[in-house]
Amino acid sequence: MQAVNDYIHPIVTAEHKLYRDPKNKSFVIHVHNVNEILYFISGDATYMVEGTEYKLNPGSIMFMKHGEAHVLKVKSSVPYERIVIHFADNFFSDADPGAKLLEALKNKPLGVNNYFEPDSDFKTYMFNAERKPFGDNEELNTLNLKANLTAVLALLTEKYLSSTNSPPEEERNSIRGIIEYINKNLFTDMTLDGICSTFFINKSQINRLFKEVTGSTVWEYVILKRLVAAKQLIKDGVKASAAAEMTGFRDYSNFYRAYKAHFGISPKSDGKR
Repeated sequence: MQAVNDYIHPIVTAEHKLYRDPKNKSFVIHVHNVNEILYFISGDATYMVEGTEYKLNPGSIMFMKHGEAHVLKVKSSVPYERIVIHFADNFFSDADPGAKLLEALKNKPLGVNNYFEPDSDFKTYMFNAERKPFGDNEELNTLNLKANLTAVLALLTEKYLSSTNSPPEEERNSIRGIIEYINKNLFTDMTLDGICSTFFINKSQINRLFKEVTGSTVWEYVILKRLVAAKQLIKDGVKASAAAEMTGFRDYSNFYRAYKAHFGISPKSDGKR
């Protein structure tokens, strides 16, 4: 992997990376507590978002609101190049305190209309956003990124509101109901046995189908979603033990181990940052 350009800021990051020999093992299902825009430059891959698979085309854009699970699926060893921007909702709070710019994209259903067809304006805005045209002047570079990202989001919102596309009608739709059920009951005393019973499906079958569609087993997906939610609560000032209980973890020691394994830091230490 080669980092072409990186821009890091407390509430926004822009990364331009080239993977010369991409492998699926390098890309795992993940969830952010921030929003993500991915601009696809080149490669041979698809993107899985909450059970929906999207074929990537040069110049296309993916938008994932915070909380949407997603993963890249490499189809061949063609070099993979992309620009990714992660940003918190409050990145635009000074100019858009009501978060109207993000309203439509944030309120869309999980895994629906994440893909946007190539547009020449996307290329201009995304390449301008990840640049640092003002050298070490962070304030001006941030303004440049914000201006270009605002233009991208305005264009995405316009395209989303005028879109009538629906998720692909394939076998993955048999899992969509399960994904919706999990997210509605994420913080309850949900069990894999209970999910299987609700949908009249056995464990091996549900995990096989779920992994094909999302890139993870059912319970890996549940734990991932719960951990990201707990992390946000802790960052918002909630005590680690309370955050664990609020997000469905009934055993703090299990929560602690899972949290540290996933984020590389203990829950309490994360709360002090």
